[in-house]
Amino acid sequence: MLRRVVVLVVVAGLFSCAGRQTGSSPRRTGSIQSSEIAAVSATNAYDLVRQLRRGWLVSRGPISVSDPRPAYPTVYMDGVEVGELDFLRSIAAPDVAEIEFLSTQESNLRYGSGHFGGIILVTTRRGGGPGPRLGAACCS
Repeated sequence: MLRRVVVLVVVAGLFSCAGRQTGSSPRRTGSIQSSEIAAVSATNAYDLVRQLRRGWLVSRGPISVSDPRPAYPTVYMDGVEVGELDFLRSIAAPDVAEIEFLSTQESNLRYGSGHFGGIILVTTRRGGGPGPRLGAACCS
């Protein structure tokens, strides 16, 4: 039993390192601030990320040992889950105040488990902040 646990820990460690890029770790690049957004020519949030933090758009390796599908970041807008990476294409660049990458660990602590590829958190100019807004009108 102990031997099986040790093997699983080693395999999990190998998979967690497999998705890392050399030279461009999402954690070290910080967030994309409005000053950077204004300095590039982009029509949507996907183009902003592609131009400024390309490493955020890549897979972080397999979801798990038993699920080999690639783990890509989930997109949150103003603290609410909105979809996969393609959703970034529907957010106009002028509407973006800030974009931040949260690692898998940060994502799971802040938004709950299941964010195997991390989170790309988009804060819009009208959105307010990075977390869910309490008391905001639901369906106007």
